[in-house]
Amino acid sequence: MERTNKLLFNAASGCRNGKYEEDSIVRMAARTERARTLLDGLNPEQREAVITTEGPLLVLAGAGSGKTRVICHRLAYILAAGFCGPRNVIAVTFTNKAAGEMKERVSRLTGLDVRSLWVSTFHSAAVRMLRAAGNLVGVKRDFTIYDEGDSEALVKRIIKDRGWDPREEKPRHYAELISRAKDDALDPDDWLEKTFLHRAVAEKIYEVYREYEKRLARAGALDFGSLLLRAVKLLRHPEGKRRFGERFQYVMVDEYQDTNAVQYEMVRLLAAAHGNVCVVGDDDQAIYEWRGANRANILAFEKTFPKAKVITLTRNYRSTQGILDAASHLIGNNTRLREKKLRAERGSGSVPRLIRARNEYDEAEQVVRAIRTNLKAGAAKKDHAVFYRVHALSRVLEEVLSASGIEYQLLRGVSFYQRAEIKDVVAYLKLLVNPDDDGSFLRICNKPARGFGAKTLERLVAAATERNLSLMAYLRKCGEDRENRPAQRKKEAAFVEMLDELQSLLKKESVSIVVREVLERTRYLELYDQNDPEDLQRFENVREFLSAAQDFEESADEPTLAAFLERITLATDADDYDPSADRVVLSTLHAAKGLEFRHVFIVGCEEGLLPHGRALGEEADAEMEEERRLAYVGMTRAKDTLTMSYAFERRMYGQIQARTRSRFLSEAGIDDTSDWGGTERETRSFFVGRTPATLSGSRDTGIVGCGVLSEGDSVRHHRFGTGVVLYVAESGDENEVVQIRFKNKVKNLMTKFAHLTRV
Repeated sequence: MERTNKLLFNAASGCRNGKYEEDSIVRMAARTERARTLLDGLNPEQREAVITTEGPLLVLAGAGSGKTRVICHRLAYILAAGFCGPRNVIAVTFTNKAAGEMKERVSRLTGLDVRSLWVSTFHSAAVRMLRAAGNLVGVKRDFTIYDEGDSEALVKRIIKDRGWDPREEKPRHYAELISRAKDDALDPDDWLEKTFLHRAVAEKIYEVYREYEKRLARAGALDFGSLLLRAVKLLRHPEGKRRFGERFQYVMVDEYQDTNAVQYEMVRLLAAAHGNVCVVGDDDQAIYEWRGANRANILAFEKTFPKAKVITLTRNYRSTQGILDAASHLIGNNTRLREKKLRAERGSGSVPRLIRARNEYDEAEQVVRAIRTNLKAGAAKKDHAVFYRVHALSRVLEEVLSASGIEYQLLRGVSFYQRAEIKDVVAYLKLLVNPDDDGSFLRICNKPARGFGAKTLERLVAAATERNLSLMAYLRKCGEDRENRPAQRKKEAAFVEMLDELQSLLKKESVSIVVREVLERTRYLELYDQNDPEDLQRFENVREFLSAAQDFEESADEPTLAAFLERITLATDADDYDPSADRVVLSTLHAAKGLEFRHVFIVGCEEGLLPHGRALGEEADAEMEEERRLAYVGMTRAKDTLTMSYAFERRMYGQIQARTRSRFLSEAGIDDTSDWGGTERETRSFFVGRTPATLSGSRDTGIVGCGVLSEGDSVRHHRFGTGVVLYVAESGDENEVVQIRFKNKVKNLMTKFAHLTRV
């Protein structure tokens, strides 16, 4: 409270003509009281973190220790006490949803208008800076943002233009290498100098990287990595330093353990003028080193800021002690430079449970059975989450949940904004904001058909490249000079005219009206047959996109088309999560970061899955430690119960494979007990001499049309032919799922709809 009291003293000391400025004293006293009330309910460590406003501060926040509360109260305290105004504070978090919620919370806590407060992700902050002053570093104000799909598509075009086969020279691999180089702040020349790849391979990647940067520039586009690199360049510019580095008197960063080299530099530059930087994080939850994050940023914070103060939060308000003890035993196997012993404020609770399953279907059934038991006891579906290391494990869980009539939501599935029909509409809108965006042009110029065939586009791209023009610029300047049929030139001119007319709407119409006009004038929806179920779903998705535009208009501070495109392009997987929906959550462990649930299940706890196979090498100690941290993150999402599971057999990559339980279970001290009975020795003997068709103990199911089916029965399907039943899932209702091996494939079918007949 030292600075608050000093401000109050200074206000009281001010005088005019020998009289105290009473209004100033009253206002400051009110601010001081409001700031003090923000400390109510905080524990001593949290309170210390909130009132330590000056100088560098590292808050080591253990899982469930209330770090979000600390961040929000610290922001509110700074504003309520009058240390500065909202426009002089920047707070960075890792999801747009978290940023929005944090800003709303600060507004409620302070009662202030905080619209000028910067709370955003790193990328959103970079966009905002570059829109305001990007011209200082050669960035146009109307630049387009390329997401990962756009970047991969551009790389694929470059590979094809070089006559290489994209099936051998994988575009995704090249795009990931380029992204990683940018995370490490390496341009093409720097990357080539520092890479350890074989020279011939490195030269090809360098060639693609260099051409990729040229085409981004010509298109007036920035990818995710370029956004941060240009923002750093802007913060180093004298005028950029004045506009942003000197403006922001307080800098706060959440999840600091997951920052990369460029984000680290961005934070350092923002804090350079005043040194008032607070970072919050937990090195035990650093799970993104595989994509460029550098845990050393949090471990070496005191070296970067020598006068830094460190406060550790170890009181856990989420989980019970039984869950925390297991998680602590697990993470204790890592080399840890910052020890933390978490203490549960909720009591001892139950110890984690372990499910041993015959195979993936038995595992899913046991998980669903446990969920059903909780539901009968009064729990909601949304109280449950099932986590897994790899996406592939969600398939069987989805089937069994669906067969059981239990609704679920899948995190990190195909994002709404990544669906092909949505990407098409977004490409039209991007082209209106930035006509030089060749990627968007190529995506939609022939949707619906306008005569832009493959040969036409090949000649158009070659001609535009020769003149160093974008495709739209070339059509405007040179369209009439092209050696092309008059009918084609007429179609091209009509296309350009249509886009120009739509572009003229941007300054006078709302976002939703522009979207509606794009759909109408382009006749895009005529591509879909509403009598076709799949096309109807695409049609409905586009209508939902229009609703998203309307929602944006109602909530955005700056409801422009450019701002709308930024929001949807920078949307993260976590932003798709709807906590109000009463559905079981299925999620990868990575996507689970920051969430919490009463009942958590972690499936697939097997060597090669968790830990992942890439961590099993002799020289993979760092990878193994990150896998351990990932499991720790998943375990500490649980509030009341934690259940982990593994299977003795699992179908992986088309083959049934024997599995080995994860070492993490033993490291966590989780006993090897089973929901379905039997010791491990008895269980292993159960498999001796068994075939896949007999693994489930010959459970039966009654199926209309073919009587009772058991594993091993032969059946016929009208489309797939004759097959053998491998497994019958116990679902508890008539929608049983059966796994059947047909001639060339294994299919999982719901018997209610499969119309199977016995052979």
